[in-house]
Formats: sequence, structure tokens, C-alpha cells
Amino acid sequence: MSFLNPLLLWGPLALAGIALPVIIHLLSRFRPKPMEWAAMELLRRALVVRARRVRLEDILLLILRATALAAVAFALARPSINASTSQWVGNSKVAVVIAVDGSFSMAHQAGVTKSRFEYALQRVREIVATLSANDPVTLVLMGQRPRILLRNVAYDPERTEEAIKSMEPLPESLNVEVCLDEIGRLLADMKAPAKECYVITDVQASTWSTLSEAVANAVARVKDAGTVFFVPVGPQNAENVALTGLEMASGVLRKGAVARFDAEVRNFGRFEARNLSAKLLIDDSEADKTVLETIPPGETRTLSFFAPFQNAGTFAVTAVLDGNDPLATDNRRYLVAEVQSTVKVLCVDGSPSTDRLGGEAGILSLALSAQGRTPANAASIPSAASGVAVSVLAAEDVRATDFSAYDIVCLAGVGELSQSQTIALSDFVSRGGGLIVFIGNKSERNEMNAMRGSDGTPLLPAELSDVVGEQSSGGIGASDLKSWHLSAEVADHPVTEVLTRLPREQWAGIRFWRYVKSLPRDDARVLLRLDPSNDPILIERKFGRGKVYLFTCSANRDGTDLVVNPIYLMMVQQMLTDLMRKPYESPVTVGDQLPFVVTASDTSSMATVRGPGGDDIFVRVVGNGELRAAIIENAQEPGVYSARATGALAPPAAADRLPEQRIAVNVDNHESAVSVMRDADLNAIVSQLSLRLIDEKQGIRSAVTESRQGRELWRILLIAALVLLMMESILAGRFTRRMQGPAVGYSTRLATR
Repeated sequence: MSFLNPLLLWGPLALAGIALPVIIHLLSRFRPKPMEWAAMELLRRALVVRARRVRLEDILLLILRATALAAVAFALARPSINASTSQWVGNSKVAVVIAVDGSFSMAHQAGVTKSRFEYALQRVREIVATLSANDPVTLVLMGQRPRILLRNVAYDPERTEEAIKSMEPLPESLNVEVCLDEIGRLLADMKAPAKECYVITDVQASTWSTLSEAVANAVARVKDAGTVFFVPVGPQNAENVALTGLEMASGVLRKGAVARFDAEVRNFGRFEARNLSAKLLIDDSEADKTVLETIPPGETRTLSFFAPFQNAGTFAVTAVLDGNDPLATDNRRYLVAEVQSTVKVLCVDGSPSTDRLGGEAGILSLALSAQGRTPANAASIPSAASGVAVSVLAAEDVRATDFSAYDIVCLAGVGELSQSQTIALSDFVSRGGGLIVFIGNKSERNEMNAMRGSDGTPLLPAELSDVVGEQSSGGIGASDLKSWHLSAEVADHPVTEVLTRLPREQWAGIRFWRYVKSLPRDDARVLLRLDPSNDPILIERKFGRGKVYLFTCSANRDGTDLVVNPIYLMMVQQMLTDLMRKPYESPVTVGDQLPFVVTASDTSSMATVRGPGGDDIFVRVVGNGELRAAIIENAQEPGVYSARATGALAPPAAADRLPEQRIAVNVDNHESAVSVMRDADLNAIVSQLSLRLIDEKQGIRSAVTESRQGRELWRILLIAALVLLMMESILAGRFTRRMQGPAVGYSTRLATR
């Protein structure tokens, strides 16, 4: 027997119900000392004759009263029994929690059959068909977090069916631990002698094959609250081709330029996929298309698209995979690209020269503009091909106020900067600017290490140390100088991606004969190293809202021939694109946080963000000063979220840019591997978690008949209490009349004698 309400609360009341009549009875025995009175002597003798009978009658009435009060108290504790014969006793009630896997693998549809989710809804309807009116029901849709559609409500067929029809697969993965934790709490809060939890899922192998200890503990908590049934659904077809990545591969995001975007396609199925068509959309307009002729199972292919940008602005880039794919949720990938009319770059030359390719910044400025450079102290003229305006100034000619007029600053072999220049440069980067640093012959390493922001944070991503190697006197390194080469281990990064895409033979011969040893800071990332010394040669690090790239070599031919290799041009252009990318341009995943930057001058407390479907989302603005942001805590669907520059959302953009921020949200491709667990693998999971399995061929009603043996006894106890009180009242009246009648008659007879 178990109790649905706390026995510790109602148990004492039951004991009080038994003890109270006994206490009253005992107290009634302590009476004042009787006074002898001749007139009552005859009556006393008559009562003595019946004393034994009266005592038995009082005890009987006492038992009835105590039992009635105890029955009421136990009824309030709601006892239930689970014996096999309990179906003939008490009130039959079952509390049910139905948890349906809503991850997007459940949308998988093989051929013309129903989707896995439709099979799941069919099972839900079978479960609710076994319920009676007023049985408590909780309906949960599981994803990254549980969505509770019905919470502990009395079963009503119409209301339940309405909730079932509202359920749809979610564009997110399944977090088993989080969902089961909440389900355990929901089931524990329900009141019924029998409690059941149904977990309906496709049992996706990537999710269920390796369960953590935390998941096992969560399952145990659910089992402590009731019986847990595991219900697999859907066919075992595992064919699926998905877009798993989209990024800009080359080119520049400038007005009038063409950029190449690469989309990754992976075949998660067991059979070869053929003739898959794909296209690239720029703000819903088709920019390019291609066909993937074949992709073997388990392999990944890259599709390249070319997109021209005729105007400046922020654009939504979407790759779409067409075809009769059984899972459409992962056939789209989103990216945001901000295209500018002109990118203004300042090159600070530590060794100025009148030679077009001389000094420290000569070759660098050429690579930045990709079409000549702007002469020193002249007005900036953007390259028609690249849209990059490069200004070259000597270090002594740069004022602290100059940095704010540019998007990117390059320090090419600069010896040192003044304190005011250093603070202004640090503030420029922390507000979102980009910085590229080359360590040349005149660079004062100690002074460079001392460059810090206003808060004391070091500006460079590494601590500079000793110089290694010798400077070349003839420009390109002499063959007799000791040299190092680029290591074959290259970081996965947009700037160094050009190396990974080219055969190693094309860049293995690049030489470095002079560089500076460095110790990267904890939050820095090494992109390139030298072989065989393994010393870093290219390091990046975020600084506030901006980023710093550090080359531990010179920007000219004094220390390396990298600067005269075509790869250098491509790397520099990728740096420009990466440094101009805003934080909100980086794609995130469904369920992640979306931060939109808010200007410090705007004091609004609310902002409006447009969702992928065109609906408005009202968002609270948080933070102070320049760190104010409108944050969507949980992105609900894939697509592009936009914030116009009205009200609280006005990004600190240049005047010629469209006043809009966009964030691309993609699905988690963990769910794209749609293969499921069945047979021996499924039985192993069920055995490991000690669950009750209802396989796809088994009916729900037959599976749950055995578990629903619990009956509540509170109605029986209340009826019994009422009957006992009625019996006590009737017997008390009868005993009183019988005692009064004969006793009076007998005393009268004694008096007449």
C-alpha cells in the first residue's frame, strides 16, 4: 500500500481520531465523590445490575467513533493498493506523462510512408485511448528543452486531441538529460495510484548509442516516480543527404566584387546519391546553381558558388539543396555577408621609402589593394577591383586621432608608438577595428610588448622574445642563409584555408630566414608554425570587439619570401574579409543566443527583431554604455534574423552601409545522421536503463494492462466512515432508550414494594 498524500501529515490526524474518543472516555471515569442520598439508592441498585452491559455498549460506541475518525484521516492521505486483485477494489486512476521526441530527425520520411513523427502521434493517440475521464495527463514535446503542452490536466478527449494536432517536429537536436529531468519532476507531482511515463522516440543512434551517467541518473529518477515505457517508432530507413556547412571561400566582400562560397554536402545514408541540384540565394534571389552528380555513402563533397555584389549592404546568403530528400530540415544553410563600398586601411610604415615596393609597407599595401597603392600623404583612392583604399604613413606622421577614420590598421615594422598612439590604437581595436602587425628590423620588441589598452590588457596576441636567423642583404634570402619552412600542420581558419586547398608542393618551398620567437597568450590562437622549430609565425587573438593578427616576421623581403608568393596575396585578402566581419555575421545554431549590438546613445529598453518568417520579436535591451545589446536568449528556428536601425538597434556602421544587422541561424547537423537503433542494439539500451519496451508491433493496451493495477481507497474509506458514524448514532440512541426505560420501570417496582 502507498499514499498519494504525505502520511506524515495525515497519519497523526488518524492517531488523534483514535485517541480522542478514548481520552474522553477515560476522563469521564474521573467523577466527583458521590454523596449518599436515600432517594437515589433504588436507582443506583437498578443501574448496578446492568453495569456490565453498559460497559460493553460504551466500548462498542467508542470503537465506532474512533474507527470513523481514523477512516476520514486515512482517506485524506489517499491510500492506494497495487495487488493483482485490486481491480475489484477502490477507484482505478492512472496518471500519464507522454514525452514525444521532437528533434528534427523525427521529420524523416521514407518514400511515400508517414514520417517518424506521424508514427509517434499515432502512438500518442493509442495511449490516450486507454485513459478514463479525469485521469491526469501531461503531454511533453522533447527537443533541446522540453515543451509542456498539457500539464497534469484531467483527460478530456477534445482538448487532448487539439494538443496532439498542434505538435510538430522541432528544428533542433534532442537533449535527453534535460528533458528527462523535467519529465521526472512532472511525473512526481502527479497524484494517482498508478503512474506511467511513455518516451516515444525514433531511437536515433547518434543520440542514444552512448548515454552518459547523467542520463542514466535522470532515467532512474523518472522510474522512481512511476513505470517508464520506451516506445520506438518509425521505419529503419536511414537515407539522408544534408548541407553541413556554408562559408565564403575566396574573393572579397566589396561593392562590385565577386565572392566564392563553398557549401559542404554529406551523404549520411547507406547508398550512393545522384544528381543533386543546389543553388545559392542572395536575399532570396538566385545567384548561382550547380549539380552534384554523385556522392558515395558516408562521404562529403564541396559545392562552389560565385556571387557578385553590385551594391553595399548586409545580405542573407542561403545554400539550398533540391531533390526528393526524405529529410528537408537540413537541406538549407544560412550565412550573413556585409558588403561595403570601400574599406579604409591605414598602413603605418616603420621604414618609409620612395620606392613603390620599398620600405616595410610597400608589398603589403600592394597586396591589400590588389591594384597599386595610394602614395603617402595623398588622398585615399580605392582600387576599382577590390574596393580597398590604402593610405601609407610613416609612424611619426600618425596622430592618435587618425585611427578612428579607418576600418583596419597595419603596423609594418614599426619601432614603437607613443603612449597616446598606443591607447588610441587599443581603443580602436576594442570598438571593433582590425589590426595586423608585422615585426620588422626596427621593431622594438620590449616596446611592442608594453603596448596595452586603457584597462591594462596587452594588445599583441603573444609576448615577443629573441630574434632568430639573419637579415638578408640582397632582398630575397641568399641560399647560404639558414631558413625555415611552413609546417604542414595548418589551423582550420579562413585565412590559412588557402594552404589546405592547395597541394603542399605549391607552398612547401616558402622560406623564412629571420623571425622573432614568441609566446602566445592563453586566449590566442596559432594559425601557422615553422618547421622544424615549431615556433609560431602567424597568431590571432580577439581584443574587445575587434581582432589582432600578428606576423612574427617582416612585411618585406628582409626576412621571408612569403611576401612575393601569390599565396600571400590571398591570405591578406582573407584577413581583410575576416577583420571586416561583424560579430553578428557569424552563424549560430538553433537554441543559441542571438546578440544584436545597440548604440550607447540609444536608451531604449526594448527592441524589435524580425524573425525568419517575417514576424516581429520584442527583445529587452541589456547592458550599459557601449556594451548594450538586444539579446534573443533562444533562437527558435533556422533562418536569418534581422534588426533594423530604428529605435534601439542602430549599429555603429559607416554612413554608406545599410542600417541593418543580421544573424544567420542553422540547424545542428548532429541530427542529420538519421540511422536508428533496433533489435539487439535497442534491447541493450532498454536493458541498460531497465525500461519496459513496447515494440512497434505491440499494442499499447495489451502492454499497459498489467501495470494498471493500482486503486485508490479514499472513497471506500469515506463511505466506511459515514456508515460507522451512522451506526454509532443509531446504537447510541437505542442504548440510551433501553437504559432509561427498564431502569426507570425497575426502580418504580422497587418503590411500590
